Amino acid sequence: MSQMAEEYLKILCESGKIVFIVFGAMIFADYLNHITAGRLLKLLKGNRLLGYFVSVILGILPGCAGSFLAVSLYAHGMLSLGAITANMIATSGDESFVMLAQRPDVFLKLNIILFLVAFVTAPIVDMVFRKHSHLCCETPHSSFRLPSDHAPECFPFSPPTRIRLFHPARLIIAVVALLVILLLIFHLGIEETEDYILLGVAIFVFLVCFFTSDTYFSHHILKHIAAQHIWKIALWTIGVLYAIGFLLPDVEQFIKGSPALVMLFAALIGIVPISGPHLAVFFLFKNGALPFSVLLASSIVQDGHGMLPMFASSVKDSLIIKAINLIVGLIVGYAALLLNC
Repeated sequence: MSQMAEEYLKILCESGKIVFIVFGAMIFADYLNHITAGRLLKLLKGNRLLGYFVSVILGILPGCAGSFLAVSLYAHGMLSLGAITANMIATSGDESFVMLAQRPDVFLKLNIILFLVAFVTAPIVDMVFRKHSHLCCETPHSSFRLPSDHAPECFPFSPPTRIRLFHPARLIIAVVALLVILLLIFHLGIEETEDYILLGVAIFVFLVCFFTSDTYFSHHILKHIAAQHIWKIALWTIGVLYAIGFLLPDVEQFIKGSPALVMLFAALIGIVPISGPHLAVFFLFKNGALPFSVLLASSIVQDGHGMLPMFASSVKDSLIIKAINLIVGLIVGYAALLLNC
């Protein structure tokens, strides 16, 4: 096999590992969101400080579900403008799953900083926009419902006797998870932290295939996670890794000569309310081409798909939030750059 082919295969395998870990992490995050959302409504009534805390925690949770829930709470008048702004500062969308899979240490460090920045920003926003009114009490995201509103049969886990074990998708996912487990244990070996994470995710996904209700498996795992998220992450991950793999020397030369300009460019990309393009910032950082300050600024400004329900319900509020996030992201990012972070 030629060196070029080996390089292509290596990148493809790396992409597969990332996507599989992200898939398992998304299922786990969706499960947590599903069983806890209903309780938040009772806790948040009339408690602004708790609203800040909950909103930031929902943002830090990997994926967009936490932000969708926060927007719904904001629409119901249970979160302030400062709280929803803090949520968007804290969230990094689906990119969080990739960071968690590849660099758990960076994920932890980044989210501690995002938590502090978001929590400090929230009351300042509410002081500046103290006369800002809430939205009407309608759920802004038509495809999103509070998990507590789901029927009992949609509860994530069910006894095996109530599950159609021979569903084709269940079998395919279970076989893939089993192959990953066997390859890690008997062929590839478990040497690095990422290998332990991959093994844990594979075991979790394998069990999910046999202990999730049919309704939950169909609507949450297949129609939501697989159909709406994972294939996009797979395409972006493969594309970004191949691009960085073959263009890194030229990119590094440009970045080292213009870190301040790259900071601005990364922050402006963060305005786009989608997941995918921001992966380039993380992988460039992972390869040593970007300083942490640029990743930090990008993470503050970008919010994956989290802002989409806000745009659907109030363009004005969305623009205010994105403008605040851009300003905060650039201030914190350039400050970190000056400190050589």
